Amino acid sequence: MKKLINQLIFCFIFNFSFSAEIFFPELFIYSEIDSASTMQSSYRINMSIDTGLKYNIFVGLGIKGYNIEKMQSNFVEFSSFKIDTKPVENLNFNFFLGRAKTLGYSEFGYIGFQHHRREHFEYIGYKDISGSGIELYSTIFESIEPHLYVYSPDNTNIVATDMLWYYRGENFYLEFYAGLNTIDFYNAYIKNELLKRFGFFSYANFGKIELVIGIYSPDSKFDAPLIADDFYFHVSEKIKIGYFEQVLSVFSRPSSYNGYPENISNDIDVYASVGAAIGDLGFGLENTVTYSTSYELSDKIGAYSYFYFANLIYKLGFFYTLTGNAFDKYGLFLNISGNI
Repeated sequence: MKKLINQLIFCFIFNFSFSAEIFFPELFIYSEIDSASTMQSSYRINMSIDTGLKYNIFVGLGIKGYNIEKMQSNFVEFSSFKIDTKPVENLNFNFFLGRAKTLGYSEFGYIGFQHHRREHFEYIGYKDISGSGIELYSTIFESIEPHLYVYSPDNTNIVATDMLWYYRGENFYLEFYAGLNTIDFYNAYIKNELLKRFGFFSYANFGKIELVIGIYSPDSKFDAPLIADDFYFHVSEKIKIGYFEQVLSVFSRPSSYNGYPENISNDIDVYASVGAAIGDLGFGLENTVTYSTSYELSDKIGAYSYFYFANLIYKLGFFYTLTGNAFDKYGLFLNISGNI
């Protein structure tokens, strides 16, 4: 059945590919070779196709692959399929299978495969709204955009609901999130099975300084106390003055990410880079320190260079990793990210 669905999706996309406009709103590709001569690659790509048909129909397709060491049957895994229509003025209707939206998505900071190599824990944003369902959204006063998701999450037979409110200003962007694990509110509440989730994300551009803040709480009962170790926390700033550029990120892993539990406590990760940028070229030094009472301190030191081409950033680097007080490994990497 899964193979049949994949074939149908491919045929549907192929049918429009010669007459439609194709965009890539999200693209992450990462390859690394280390001192043990092990090479691995991971990727996550979202594609959007403007069919040019009536009612502004867009088709979305997502593919992904993790820690690929050789060409094999699961080299390409479909992660999402969406049909976005606009049946009436200022009302969009979206049907989706798989990932519909990544909460807290940012194009810079402590995100992606360079820092998070484990399958299901790539930490590109907070988490995915994923499953099978519908999305309704509209625009109010040209800056406020409410979204309603009603869907069955992956590998479940329940129906959940999430709401997002976007506010887009001239130099900033806000995202407010809240949801419940079921639309059967009353019975779930009576049985003490009703779970809440909420969060906040913001991006601001002050010219020479960019700032990202993301704070999210995973599912929890209404009478349960809020615990710091449960929260997702990501703050990043990026400074560019003349040829000088610098990034500083502070990150804390949540107790659950995309439905996968993380047995971790007192976690804190810090990433810092400093370098120079000349036009579309840049180079510098970077350092990542990760600490938790659940594992040993890790220090990943490296140097990088990058260039922009076709709205994508190509980053090449060298790293040297210490775990505890001992050398772990060194290697080279290539990271490609952005949107087209």
